[in-house]
Amino acid sequence: MNTANRLTHFCLVALLAVLSNLSASDWKPLEPEHLGQEKPLVDSEAAAEAIFWEVRVADRLQGGDAQVVLSHYIRIKIFDKRAEEDLGTVDIPYRRNTRIRDIKARTIKPDGTIVELEKDAIHERTVFRFGKIRVKSKSFALPALEPGVIVEYRWREFRDDALSNYLRLHLQLDLPVQKVTYYVKPLELEGFTFRAITFNAENHPFTKAGRGYYKTEYTNMPAFREEAFMPPEAMVRAWTLVYYDKGRGEIDPDKYWRKYGRNRHKSVASRMKPKKNIQLKAKELVQGASSPEEKLTRLYEFCRSEITNVGDDASGLTNEQLEKIKSNKSASDTLKKGAGLPFDINLLFGALAKSAGFEVRYAEVGDNSDYFFTPSLPNAYFLASWLIAVKVGEQWRFFDPGTSHLPMGTLRWQEEGQQALIADPKQPVFVATPVSPPERSKLVRKAEFKLDQDGTLEGTVRVEYKGHYSARQRENYDEETAEQREDLARGEISQRLSGIEFSEIEVGDPADFSKPFGYTATIRVPGYAQRTGKRMFLQPAFFHHGAESIFPNSSRKYDIFFGFSWTEEDHVTIDLPEGYSLDNVVSPLPFKAGDVFSYLPQILIAKGGRQIIYKRNYKIGAVYFKSQAYPELKKIMDTIRDRDAHVVALKKNESAESAPGASERD
Repeated sequence: MNTANRLTHFCLVALLAVLSNLSASDWKPLEPEHLGQEKPLVDSEAAAEAIFWEVRVADRLQGGDAQVVLSHYIRIKIFDKRAEEDLGTVDIPYRRNTRIRDIKARTIKPDGTIVELEKDAIHERTVFRFGKIRVKSKSFALPALEPGVIVEYRWREFRDDALSNYLRLHLQLDLPVQKVTYYVKPLELEGFTFRAITFNAENHPFTKAGRGYYKTEYTNMPAFREEAFMPPEAMVRAWTLVYYDKGRGEIDPDKYWRKYGRNRHKSVASRMKPKKNIQLKAKELVQGASSPEEKLTRLYEFCRSEITNVGDDASGLTNEQLEKIKSNKSASDTLKKGAGLPFDINLLFGALAKSAGFEVRYAEVGDNSDYFFTPSLPNAYFLASWLIAVKVGEQWRFFDPGTSHLPMGTLRWQEEGQQALIADPKQPVFVATPVSPPERSKLVRKAEFKLDQDGTLEGTVRVEYKGHYSARQRENYDEETAEQREDLARGEISQRLSGIEFSEIEVGDPADFSKPFGYTATIRVPGYAQRTGKRMFLQPAFFHHGAESIFPNSSRKYDIFFGFSWTEEDHVTIDLPEGYSLDNVVSPLPFKAGDVFSYLPQILIAKGGRQIIYKRNYKIGAVYFKSQAYPELKKIMDTIRDRDAHVVALKKNESAESAPGASERD
C-alpha cells in the first residue's frame, strides 16, 4: 500500500469513527466503500442508488387486537444533480388505521458533516382522494442534498386491526437498489403456516433469522419505472406476497378450486335464500314480464335504484349514519332495510332471481386493474370481486348490481375477459366473462362553432360518455358538488388549450341512469385559428388540438394494456368568418388494421362553402399488445395524432381585401 493509499485509508477509518460517535445507536455504521463510491453499481446511468433497503415486519397482539408494525430503513448514495429533484421530497403514504411514527433522516456529506432532519420539517398532507378513500402522507425534504452525499431515513408504520396476512412486499423502488432485505415475524398460530409467493422476480425463499423472524434478500434490483398504458403494476413490478396458510401449501389447482367453490357455495347459499318477503317482492316485480330478459332487467333495476348502496360514495349518507347501519345477515335483511353493501345488493338480486324461477349461483372473479387472475394459481386471494351468475337457456350470464354505475348486463371492465369461478355444492366451474365490444364504450363529442376574422372560435361543446367510459366518469363525478363537477368538466375541455373562456357549463347528474352522462359548455377560444397575411390556418379536429403522442418513448419494456376497447365519435361544425373562403380542402387519410384499429376522418363543406363539417370515427378493438408490437403500435398512434393535427387553409376574398379598412385589418 503506497503512502497516498495509506493516507486515504487512514482518513476513511478516522471519518467513520467520528461518524460512529456522532450517530445514534440505531443508525447502521457506514462502510468505507460506500462513502467513497463514485459510480453506481446496479445501473451505470442512475443519478442515485440505494445502498440498502431494509424492512422489518412484525405481527403482534395488543390486548387481543391484531397489529402489524413495519420498520423501514433506506440508505441512498447521490451521484448526480438530477437526483436532487427526484429525491428532494420524501412522501410516506398511509391510510386509515395506520400511524407513522419515529421519522428520522440525515445527510452525510463527503467531508463527514452530518445534517439532521429537523422535527418541524415533517408535514402531513393528503396525496390521494377517491370517494371515502383518503391517502395521507408524511412528507419532508431531505436536507443538504447534493452529489457525493449519502442520505438515509427511517420510520415505523403501525397498522391496527391487521396482520402480515396477504401483505405485499415490494422488491423495487424507483431507483436501483444494491440490497433489499425483508425480515418478517409472523405470529405462531396453531394450524397455520407462514408462506410467501414471489412475482416477476426469481424466488428467494425466506429462511429463519432468529428471534422469530424469517429473512429474504435480493441484490442488484433495477429501478422500477412506469410506462404509459402498461399492465397493472403487480404484473410487472417485482414483489412478494406473504400470508398465513391453513392448507398444505402447494396443491393441485383443480382440487383447490373444487374445494374452495364448494365451501363458498355453502357459506353464501343461506344468505341468498329466498325468504317470503323476497318471494313476494320478486312476484310483484316480474308480474307481466314476457321474457327472461325483461324479468332480469326489472329485478336488476330495483336492486340498483331502490336499495341504498351504503358502499357508494354518492349514497348521501353521513359517516354517523353509516356507523349506525348494522350489517345484513341475509338478502332478506337487505330488502327489509332497503340498504346494503355492494355484496348485500348482489345477494339480494340473486335471491330475487331465484324466486323468479332462475337457476342462480354466487361467483367470484379477479380484478384486471390489479392482477390478471389465472386458475393455475391456486389462491383465492386473487378473486377480488363478487358476481351473481344466472343461467338463461344454456348460458351463464353475470350480473353486478352492487356496482352502482353499471347498466344492466354489463360488468366492470376490470371483471371482463377472464375466468369467473361459479360456486356449486357439487361441481364448481370456471366460465369466461364476456368482453364488451368497442361500440359499447363510446366517447361522443360534438361542437358547433363560429370562427371570427381574428381567429377566435366561439360556440357550444357537448361531451357524452357511454359504457365503460360512462361508468368511469360517473364514478369520478358522483361525489363532487355541482361546482366541483363544473370545474372537472372545464379541466377536461381546456387540458390542451389555454385561454378558453367559459360563459355557460352544465354537467349531468351522474346518479341519474335514465339519461346519458356528460356535459355541455358554451366557450370562446381566442386565437384558435392562426392568421398569416391573407390566410388563416384552422385545425378542424378541435377535440385533439395540441394532442401529444401517448407513446413518446422510442422503446419500451412492458406490454401495452388499455383496459377496455372503445370508440370515439367527433362531429364538429365551424361557420367561416365573413370575407374568407376555403382553399383546396382535403380530408385526412383514413386508416384501418383489421378489427383492431379503424380511423375514419372526413371533412365536408356545407352552406355553399361557408361551413366546415369535421367527422371522426376512431375505434380500438383490442386491449392488450405484447411489447414486441410496440414499434408498430407507436407508429399507428403517432400517425393518427398527426392526421388529427390536419390543418385547412382559409384565404381572404378579393372583395374583402378591397373593402374599407381592409389594410388596417391586415
